[in-house]
Amino acid sequence: HLGYHESRNNQKNKNKLFDIIYSIGLFDYFDETVARFVIRDLFKMLKPEGILLIANLSMDNNKYRSFLEFSMEWYLVYRSVDDMSRLAEKSGAKNYSVNEIRDGMMKFLEIRN
Repeated sequence: HLGYHESRNNQKNKNKLFDIIYSIGLFDYFDETVARFVIRDLFKMLKPEGILLIANLSMDNNKYRSFLEFSMEWYLVYRSVDDMSRLAEKSGAKNYSVNEIRDGMMKFLEIRN
């Protein structure tokens, strides 16, 4: 396990490549520009045949959104399958898929190197 900032800023980790990189609960806070930047950056850290997995909450069947926003003022960036596909394409990904789990409430973008 290596944090994103550790891998970017630590000189000994600059050339370290990974078989799999995953992010859950982070991209829900990124606008599209930042998300694309981070995807491109993480993709550079993959070994050949490596996999990048990115989870993002969706508005589909999200029964918690009203509670989070109204009572806690907790606002997230929700993404659909099309939104996740657009992130992949605009990040330059060629080999990707978007899958759903939890009754569609969460989308997973899988990008293969």
